[in-house]
Amino acid sequence: MNKKVIVLMVGFLLFLAGCSGGNSGSNSGSSGSGFDVNSYSGGSDALTLEFAEGAPPEKIRDQGRFPFSVRILFENIGEYDIEENSGFVALAGADASVLGLTETSQSIPPLRGVKKISDDVRSGGKQTVTFSGLKYTENIGAGTATIPLNAYACYPYKTLAQGSLCLSGDTYQDYDSDVALCDIEGNRDSASSAAPVSVQNLEQRPAGDASIEFQFDIIHKPTTNLGRLFKNSSIESNCLINGNSPTSAGANIDEDYVYFEVSTGLENTLTLDCTSEEAGTTPNSGYARLYDDKATVYCTQDTTGLNEQQKLLKIDLSYDYLERISTDLLIEHAN
Repeated sequence: MNKKVIVLMVGFLLFLAGCSGGNSGSNSGSSGSGFDVNSYSGGSDALTLEFAEGAPPEKIRDQGRFPFSVRILFENIGEYDIEENSGFVALAGADASVLGLTETSQSIPPLRGVKKISDDVRSGGKQTVTFSGLKYTENIGAGTATIPLNAYACYPYKTLAQGSLCLSGDTYQDYDSDVALCDIEGNRDSASSAAPVSVQNLEQRPAGDASIEFQFDIIHKPTTNLGRLFKNSSIESNCLINGNSPTSAGANIDEDYVYFEVSTGLENTLTLDCTSEEAGTTPNSGYARLYDDKATVYCTQDTTGLNEQQKLLKIDLSYDYLERISTDLLIEHAN
């Protein structure tokens, strides 16, 4: 064979290898639809809270002989910002008048969320809330006694999620996997911001001549075994849930609801309808109620007239979150 021909053939094969190696899909962190599946820091936490060391102290005295403070340390390790006057912390478990409490709740100061910029992850904000001037005013008579002290934190939170869809104006055509830009049917890439609620298990399938169906799961992974999820805009400044104690049947009515908003960027020109197992649509948003920390949302997207393409899917989840920490106050009788 002519040496010149061999050189040309080798060069052509190297060219083809370079072309095939340049498209690594989700293995390189890209879904092929304009978003990076590694664009979020990841994790299933929102705010963490704990009592500061020595506040409350290990023991106090009765009859108002031992003034003390309660300090609660907060850190935002999720990716959503807590705005001023949106979140609250409330003390409960003991009679406020017995502890000399003039205010049982305070606002949580603003807390920026974790920020991921390229490979750089910047920590979220830290803040402290202090309840001062507490003292146990009653006389226990003798010996020691204990009373519970609970701190509830309640705040709005949000999960931002992205995914990829494969769209085509002809969803009944036969696809040659060697030349197709994407798969009309199957699992799709998705990613969620760090939060106790996430989007998982995104998948799609054809639905008629020119439309697709897609579905995704909303999953709640509690930050602690006391982490609880409520409808957005249901918390009050004292961490009641629409006027009800968080542990009451009245609060249970609003528990485990997440508000979802879905956008393909096409809904203004082509119909997008979404619904959940629990609630209706308006038409691409609504409430989903989670059972066993899971709900599934189903959507149908009209694809009439579209060329085959990958499309960015955006999903926003809004909810209120409540957590509790507890300790016991050891009270000594002051002679």
